[in-house]
Amino acid sequence: MFAFATSPFIVNVWVGPEIAQSFFNMYPPADTTLGWRWGHGIWAIILPVVTVPILVVLYLNQRKAKREGIYPEPKWRGKSFWVFLKELLEEIDIIGLTLMTAGFALVLLAITLAGYQAQTWREAKIIIMLVIGFFSLVGTCVWEYKFATYPLIRWNLIKDRTVACSCAIGFLFWVTFYCWDGCTALGIKAN
Repeated sequence: MFAFATSPFIVNVWVGPEIAQSFFNMYPPADTTLGWRWGHGIWAIILPVVTVPILVVLYLNQRKAKREGIYPEPKWRGKSFWVFLKELLEEIDIIGLTLMTAGFALVLLAITLAGYQAQTWREAKIIIMLVIGFFSLVGTCVWEYKFATYPLIRWNLIKDRTVACSCAIGFLFWVTFYCWDGCTALGIKAN
């Protein structure tokens, strides 16, 4: 699946720079009138053209499911706004999501900003961000394990070897990609 999802990179290596250069060749003696604005504006054309086929297929299948009577009723039908909102916030696990987002944001921000400080890791704001971030991540685990009605982190899936190995493969895939990408950006040749 990773190979399939990243296969456009094979073509992008050669085609991407040529397309990008055609947008930047606006000024004389260039032969084109395209500018950098079209580099952004072209997506107003590409995205609808690419997404319309899948949206049509989804819409037709939704109509077919409604005709056959297998399309589920909307969850908000027959409920007040506040009841629906409460159920929605429980289902998306807003408390766990907020704790996890705050934890990762604070830890990663502290690690990033520490290099720009005079005393790096001795600055109070860096230590506070690390401590609050760490406790937010611990709070996420406690919330998800003990209190969440619809947990964001499913412990039975984490214990499953297939899921754990898939996550490890995905993690290693991204680590190796960005190690390679970092080396090429720095001009380091891999042997």
